[in-house]
Amino acid sequence: MMPDFNVCTRERAARFAPGDAKTFQRHKQESRSAKRESKPCRVVGVMETALYVEELERSARFYQDVFDFATLYKNARCWALSVADQQVLLLFKKGESLLPVATPGGIIPPSEGSGHLHLAFAVEHDELEQWEQKLDEHNVKVESKVNWKRGGASLYFRDHDQHLIELVTRGCWSIY
Repeated sequence: MMPDFNVCTRERAARFAPGDAKTFQRHKQESRSAKRESKPCRVVGVMETALYVEELERSARFYQDVFDFATLYKNARCWALSVADQQVLLLFKKGESLLPVATPGGIIPPSEGSGHLHLAFAVEHDELEQWEQKLDEHNVKVESKVNWKRGGASLYFRDHDQHLIELVTRGCWSIY
C-alpha cells in the first residue's frame, strides 16, 4: 500500500479556518523555502583510521615512541591513539574484530583489514630532516623519499606489520 503523501497537507490545512486559503498557501510556501535554504550535510574530516596488527602492544609502543601519540583507550582487541589531538589511530589485533562488539551505547559492527595498508601523517616541511633523524634513532629504515611537483615531500617507511607509513608535507596534493 502506498503512503498518502497528502495527509500532512490535510492535517496542516485543518489547523486553518475554512476560507483561510491564503494563510495556508503562505505557510506551505514558507515551509518549502525553509527546506531549500537548509544547510547541506558535510564531512568535516577523517576522525579515525584503523590498522590491523599482529602484536597490539608492540605496535602501540612503536607509534607512541616514534610519534609521541598518547593512548586514548585500550583493551585486549583495540588500542586508540591520539594523532595531533584531532584524529584517532585505531590499532586492532588481527582477527579480534570479526564479531560485533556490544557497548552501552549500541553495537559496533565487525571489521577487518588485511595486507600492507597505507596511511600518511602530515608534517611540517622544515621538520622533515628531523623526522629522518628520529626514524633513524628508532631503527626505522626510510624506504623511499619523494619530492612532489607542487613542492611537497614524502618519506615512506614500514611499521612492524609492514604497513606503509608516509610523512608528507604541504605541496603534495592540491588541497595540502
